[in-house]
Amino acid sequence: MRELLLVLGIVALLVVGGLAIFLPVRGLMELGAWMVGGGFAFGVPPAIVYHAKLYRALVGAHLMEPGWYWRPTSYHGKIDATAYRAMRPWFMIGGAGFLIIVLGILVMLTGMGRALFAG
Repeated sequence: MRELLLVLGIVALLVVGGLAIFLPVRGLMELGAWMVGGGFAFGVPPAIVYHAKLYRALVGAHLMEPGWYWRPTSYHGKIDATAYRAMRPWFMIGGAGFLIIVLGILVMLTGMGRALFAG
C-alpha cells in the first residue's frame, strides 16, 4: 500500500510540474485553490468519522487518555483488530484528503513562484 501511495505521489508531482509549464499563473492559483477546497470537502467528513470510531474503540477498551486526539495513530496498535479494521478505511480516505490539500498548496505556491520570478 505504501508503494502505491509513493507512486501516486510521484505521478501527482509530475502532473503538477507539467501543469506549471502550460497553465498561466492565474490558472495555477485557481487550480490550487480548488484542490485545497476539494481536499477539505473530501477529507474532513471521513476524518470526523475516523476520530469518532477511534474514540469509541478507546473508550470501549478503557484506553482513553487526555489529549489522545493529538497523536491518534499511536493508539492503532492498542485497540482490537475488529475496531481497527472498521476505522482504517476512514483513516485512509481522510489522509488522501490531506494529501490533496497539500498538493493544492504546492500548486498555488508554484503559481506564486512563477508570478514572482516571471520578470
